[in-house]
Amino acid sequence: MRYRFARFVAATAVILLLLSVPGIAQDQKIKKTFTSASLDGATGLFRIWNAETLKKGEFNFSLGFDYTNRDPGRLIYRRAPFAVGYGVSDRLELFASWDFQKSINAPGIKPYRVVPGQQPSPATTLLGATYFGNVAPLMDVPRASGPGDYRFGGILNMMSERRGDKAGLAFAGFMKLPPGYADILMNRGLSNGSIETGILMLLSKRLGDAATLYANTGANFASGARSEHREIAQLQNSFLYRGGVSFPNSGKIVFMAELLGTKYFGDRISRSLNPRSPIDAILGFKIYPREWVSFGGGYQGHFNRIDTVLNQGVLQSGVNGFVMQVTLERRKHEPPTVTMAVSPATIIQGDKATARANVVAPSDTSINYTWSTSGGKLTGSGDTVTFDSTGLAPGKYTMTVTVTDDYKHSASATGEVTVNKRYLPPTVACSVTPASIQVGESATVTAKGTSPDGEPLTHSWTLNGQAQAATGTTFTFGSAGRPAGTYTIAATVNTGKFTASCSSTVTVREIPIPPPTIQCLTPTSDIESGGTAQLRVQATAERSTPTITWAATGGTVAGSGQTATFNAAGLSAGSYTVTSTVESAGGRASCTMTVNISQKISVPGFDEGKFRVNNVAKAILDNLAVQMKNDPRLRATVAGYTDSSRIESRTKDLGLKRAQAIVEYLVTKGVDASRFTAVAGGVSTVGDPKTKEGRAENRRAEITLSVR
Repeated sequence: MRYRFARFVAATAVILLLLSVPGIAQDQKIKKTFTSASLDGATGLFRIWNAETLKKGEFNFSLGFDYTNRDPGRLIYRRAPFAVGYGVSDRLELFASWDFQKSINAPGIKPYRVVPGQQPSPATTLLGATYFGNVAPLMDVPRASGPGDYRFGGILNMMSERRGDKAGLAFAGFMKLPPGYADILMNRGLSNGSIETGILMLLSKRLGDAATLYANTGANFASGARSEHREIAQLQNSFLYRGGVSFPNSGKIVFMAELLGTKYFGDRISRSLNPRSPIDAILGFKIYPREWVSFGGGYQGHFNRIDTVLNQGVLQSGVNGFVMQVTLERRKHEPPTVTMAVSPATIIQGDKATARANVVAPSDTSINYTWSTSGGKLTGSGDTVTFDSTGLAPGKYTMTVTVTDDYKHSASATGEVTVNKRYLPPTVACSVTPASIQVGESATVTAKGTSPDGEPLTHSWTLNGQAQAATGTTFTFGSAGRPAGTYTIAATVNTGKFTASCSSTVTVREIPIPPPTIQCLTPTSDIESGGTAQLRVQATAERSTPTITWAATGGTVAGSGQTATFNAAGLSAGSYTVTSTVESAGGRASCTMTVNISQKISVPGFDEGKFRVNNVAKAILDNLAVQMKNDPRLRATVAGYTDSSRIESRTKDLGLKRAQAIVEYLVTKGVDASRFTAVAGGVSTVGDPKTKEGRAENRRAEITLSVR
């Protein structure tokens, strides 16, 4: 008896599948949405119910097999429900089921606790501890089989996607009745002795042709477990939550997944009642070889199990189970209805409008759309097309859509679009002459506008966004009194329906400021090294205050304005350039002056009555030779001096000879002789002639370097 019904269901399914094979082969191109009964008879998956109810006059028949596991007692629970569902109206579906074969194995329950004639008692573990659940609370045998529970219910649909709602919403009420209250039924686990009632909220949502989502949530209320005589044990109420998905929506093979949860609540005498709230999952499929028949099957797993505790005689339930089902259905196919919405309903020549067909298909079927129009061009497919009025004359045009379902039912709708004349906007181009002027000058801007429809044009002008009084085709821009900058002149032409604009820019420049002038009044100055020279310039600048700066190639320049002092402190003999620069708003100008520096070098160290150049003098002269070779403009006048002694005075031309000896030495160092002049300086009086040191100081030569 254990698998007798499963074998029967499998054999029946194979026979019906073989009978329907020709239909599968011939109907592959037809895409429909198929529905069938759940194991309870309500439209849905295997154990989840659909919010979309049967339509009036439709019905379901179902023959199924449900194999699952439960705690406590390590129950192996099998039932073979026969179910039926009927659409009383398009919103109300009634259903009923009967477990005409039910089988329970209880390897985790201590059997034969109750002697014949004794009242049933709650189940216990293998070691005798009370441990039971809602499924078979009073079971007293290791296994049993026989007829099972009766279930009745109804589903009231509130929202339906068939009627154009965003999702399906329904409420379901249901009741479960045990097969009886006889002690033997309680002891064998075929009845839990409880009347159960409940309510569920059902949700469903189609995701196009891809899938459908389902959700059920609600509560189940259970009375106490009763025998023929009295209530034996209290049972718990439960909160039910279920979620599932089926896919695809169009096709003869539909895959489905379900998650089924139960959360017990209410009075609980001890932890021995419903120690865990079960969670089940189903992964399966249904095949629809014909619209009126389906075959389904899937894996069913049981989770959230209790743990095995051997020293307490507690055994964990199994995981694996399955479901099988054969269903027969009758479906009504009502024709679709269609309306058309056009947006916008009024357009201009060349514009487009969108036409959308809103279809209500009472039957689960695919819809084909056929579009036509009395003018223009339609693009697109399905429920939405685009009306293109390019090339059409003004007027009214009618679009027609015809929808056809898989059962050759059709319906049509029309929509009208009004095409108005398109008036073309004018065009305008701006030009300016000249585009750049100085302050005080003027420029003329011309706006050349045309209207494709030949309509008269009016003109208006703005200057930098400010409205102007001019209304003609030209505008004269005067810059007198305006600051320099860029000005934008815009023209707008108007036909009364459309406008067009253009603009030009005029650049207004300041009247240029002439550059400053400067004249050096002291072009050349001659001073000795360490001396100073007064330098002067004369500078002029128009419409601005000039700034004068000074710079020199040597020495320092102090002062500001048109006068400065050049200081030659520390300078060697040579020519130095001083530059004076004047700057104003008109630019800058410069002039240069030359300052010639002369230098006197004393050469001591001549012996009394002699004119030979000794080493002390040579050291001085070597430096002088380098300086003169570096500056070819330098010239030297060498004056030889004597002291006032008799020896010096007896030597004729001794001072001149000393000067000539110095020149001859410098010539040997590479300085051209033409750059020297040797003269006799006479008797020197720089030193005291009465002392030997003073007379030695007077025996000298003096070299004057200057620029020529």
